Amino acid sequence: MALPSNPPTGPGIKSLQKIQIAKETTPGTHSVSDMQILRVPGGTLSDDRQVTMVDEMVGIVNGTDRSYISAAQGSISIDSSPLTPEQFPVILGAALGFDGYSGRTSTTAGELDGVTAYRYTCSMPTTTVLQNSTTAATGRNVVYSFVAGDSFEVEQMSYGKCTNVSVSGSSGGPISMQGSFIGRNVSYYGATFPTDVAIPTVEDLIFGRARLYLAEPTGPTPAFTAVDSTFLGFDVGIDCSWVPKFTGQGDASGTVPTWEFALFTNYSVSGSFTLEHNSWTSGTANGLKQKWRDQETLIMRVEWC
Repeated sequence: MALPSNPPTGPGIKSLQKIQIAKETTPGTHSVSDMQILRVPGGTLSDDRQVTMVDEMVGIVNGTDRSYISAAQGSISIDSSPLTPEQFPVILGAALGFDGYSGRTSTTAGELDGVTAYRYTCSMPTTTVLQNSTTAATGRNVVYSFVAGDSFEVEQMSYGKCTNVSVSGSSGGPISMQGSFIGRNVSYYGATFPTDVAIPTVEDLIFGRARLYLAEPTGPTPAFTAVDSTFLGFDVGIDCSWVPKFTGQGDASGTVPTWEFALFTNYSVSGSFTLEHNSWTSGTANGLKQKWRDQETLIMRVEWC
């Protein structure tokens, strides 16, 4: 293979980085249909293929250039950015296996500054088992294609699954979101991005317009109590164990060996919130500090507008 021209053309420009995402019809088959731009700090795909140098004794001190690729996969991280109700369901859906891309709906929920405001809802399954089929991206087997790069090169990755998503907020700042994705083999897409993709309109959510509610676990409709003038911050993270399965498929096409599907094995939720040190949270036998010491269970709900 011939070396590239020297000197090369100008490098890519960081400010022209972009991440685009599309829901796949068939898991693992790259799609640019109905692609949308993620309004987050730009980023590039990471090629995480495993290259192994063969250990052999052939009479050469430093060995030869014999190597092989045993497994190929990719990843991309979305750095912390203000949470937007229009795009956060995409990240959450990629983590928990539901359609947060086209499955979200908006309902009029009031008016703000003379402009109609919307409440975005998603249909997140809670009883069906996550599917791992490679034949149809339906139900709880929703996967995504990525196209990412800059003004110099654009790369692609299919079968994207989110392995970590987190939401946080604190006094005087925005509500922030971030996420990490894995996917199949990263490859060259082209010198430019898919055309005719408009930048979506989004709304940034601010912590000052958030409210914390707590409730005793008394049944399916617990009585929530608003935490007034005390809520100072929070951080919630969801780790999802999507395990790539590198199965033997007998593929002799010469392509790099990617995983056949990603298996969902478990997830965990962790978080914390910060409250003002006052009589509601401590200083009494029934304050939140005492409930924490007694390991009492409370249901937490945070709303943003």
